[in-house]
Amino acid sequence: MKQFLELFRKPIEEFTTHLLDEDNERILFSGIYGIGKTTFIKHFFNTETQSEILKGEKFRVFYLTPVNYSISSNEDIFNYLKADIILELLSDPEFKVDDDYSKKDTLPFYVKNNIDSLFDLLRDTLPKIEKKTLGFSKKLIELFNGYSKYHKSINSANDDILQKFSLDIIQKDGSIYEFNSVSEIITNLMYKLKQTYNTKTILIIDDLDRIDPSHIFRLFNVFASHFDYQSSDNKFGFDKIMFVCDIDNIRKIYHNIYGSNIDFNGYIDKFYSKNIFHFDIRSSLVGMINEVLRSINYSDRPDTDNYIRGKMIEGKQLMYTLQELIIQGKLNLRSFFKFYEKAVKYTSDDIHLLKSSNKIVEFPGILQIRLLIEMYDDPESLIIALDYCRKNIARNSDLENPDLLSHIIYIVDVHQNKLNTGGSNYTFKDPDSNLILSYQLKNFDAYTYFAQDIKFIPANDQKAENIYEYKNLLYFQILLIKQLRKIGYIK
Repeated sequence: MKQFLELFRKPIEEFTTHLLDEDNERILFSGIYGIGKTTFIKHFFNTETQSEILKGEKFRVFYLTPVNYSISSNEDIFNYLKADIILELLSDPEFKVDDDYSKKDTLPFYVKNNIDSLFDLLRDTLPKIEKKTLGFSKKLIELFNGYSKYHKSINSANDDILQKFSLDIIQKDGSIYEFNSVSEIITNLMYKLKQTYNTKTILIIDDLDRIDPSHIFRLFNVFASHFDYQSSDNKFGFDKIMFVCDIDNIRKIYHNIYGSNIDFNGYIDKFYSKNIFHFDIRSSLVGMINEVLRSINYSDRPDTDNYIRGKMIEGKQLMYTLQELIIQGKLNLRSFFKFYEKAVKYTSDDIHLLKSSNKIVEFPGILQIRLLIEMYDDPESLIIALDYCRKNIARNSDLENPDLLSHIIYIVDVHQNKLNTGGSNYTFKDPDSNLILSYQLKNFDAYTYFAQDIKFIPANDQKAENIYEYKNLLYFQILLIKQLRKIGYIK
């Protein structure tokens, strides 16, 4: 992805300011699925980028992805989270988890934790020592007995019960107040790590909105309870904690569980200190469409490669489609760059639109649709994305230009025109939308068909409120996919 770091230039500047704010201890990093959140975060926090942007490795990163946990409903996701933190601590061979203590360091702790056993030992041993020390031993026993009475007098029964109750809750797995011995060790190690390396620590929990809803809010609630009752510090002593998700998804999940009338903002605002950081690089992605299309190897033969590249880019059909899919969030970063500087294998295919066989390079519209299908991995996913975009397209869009159908309409209507380029006017009527179009079929050159003089013909039964959902390139691309399915070229 080094070729595309220009995509991250502006977000890096904005996120650096957001991150380095000393009061910004809790960060909610939001972006739609597939927009490149994980790619950006891993790039930003790698050693090379930190050295360049932050002038040194300022943050030791604990990056966790709970979506990888395979857990049942009765297992505690927070234990898995702690296990990942521990594994991260243990993975550093230069960081000593254990300390070297002298006996004088450890003896007071041992005595403190075993005082009752020591008293019992003395009480049993002193009466058996020599007679010449009997008076001393009696005095010592009286002293121990006096201390026991004093100890009991300052510890009421109610206090014992309440302390035991609160300790049981804090140490119990599954408690939102959990802070058991493992949590205490992690916290102590985290402070030691910061002192050892003179660095700050950040816990990043990615893909929160992609795990089971019960686990999402289990994690949130554990951190929330700590923020409420230990507001001076983050859980485990992290300098910063960052939750990564699509905030709109979290909002929908929250309302689905707790009801649409329950205040979401009042719940979520404790998970960020300042404001939600919204990550969005769609405008930058749109600006790179032509670069991606030009980088693809369409054929092993240079002349054919250049010819097909021209057909994929000229006319703007593919560019406008990709632009709409990106803007509406239906094409992610990973899929968009899948073919950057890669070869496609289908440009020498044969296709049977009619009884005879043709080469697919004769039909630029099919070439373009095939590339889109491979970006989405299957035709149905592409149909769903195109259908969503056509229904939510802005009015007066460039996609409504009839000329954009020049490489599509005649294929959808192939059983009528029979690929006859004799100059006849053809009329196509779509039964689903009641759209009617007229066109002429031509050869652009010896190898390429195209339609010209495309006109929409008004129909008396067209519904004005629905017409814009159909009268654009995206709808006819869906028709083309269905036609290619019908003839068996795609499944």
